[in-house]
Amino acid sequence: GQAALQDIVNGLPRSLIGQFTLRQIVIDPPGLYSDPLRWDQAGAQFRLRLQPFALEVAQADVALGGDEGLTLSGRVRTPDGGWEVALDARAGRLGRDRILALWPPGWRPGLRAWLETNLLEGALRGLAASLRLSEGQRPQFAVTSRFEGTSLRPLPSHPPIEQASGLLSWDEAGLAVSLDAGTLWPAQGGALRLDGSALVIPPAGADAGAPPPARLHLRAEGAIEAALSVLFEQMVAPGDSQGGKR
Repeated sequence: GQAALQDIVNGLPRSLIGQFTLRQIVIDPPGLYSDPLRWDQAGAQFRLRLQPFALEVAQADVALGGDEGLTLSGRVRTPDGGWEVALDARAGRLGRDRILALWPPGWRPGLRAWLETNLLEGALRGLAASLRLSEGQRPQFAVTSRFEGTSLRPLPSHPPIEQASGLLSWDEAGLAVSLDAGTLWPAQGGALRLDGSALVIPPAGADAGAPPPARLHLRAEGAIEAALSVLFEQMVAPGDSQGGKR
């Protein structure tokens, strides 16, 4: 990489502009991940100011492996003795396994556990995320993304929604998933098209160890027998001897 010293006063630089490339990166913060993160390559363009401290990342490109990667930008600064962090991220494509690998197990563990159990396969495309941190303030974040080729189990008693595509949004108000297309195969009655359906996980329980509650708003097209089968599966509790499909 290369760096240029700037704003020299009395022979000492007050800022630095740099451009660096790193390869075969291992990320292993103590206590954050059970297994280290391993990335193929990362390159960054940044500006560092020393007085007051401020780090501005114009762009950082991270090659995660295969066709998966992240583009990051943001800043860290210390106004009035405190600190502020602003981070923005974009990704062309992230698969299910990569999402779970990047997600620290200790952050929002209930929601992470729910996704690990119920998101069976799929990928996010056109992801945009932002994170804002200020000393003494509640973190603010927002994520939006398209998804495709997804297999998702909306409720424990239901079969998965297959070949799902649509829009995902996640912020302090909760996680919302709206379907442009998706098919569910209940125990009886054949396929149900769920185009226009929505899944909502409210923030309550997202920080707890138990999976957060989920609400499924169904908009179904198919046989009445199939729709009744879905309703029956939702009403019958797991372990009920009359059972539906498990």
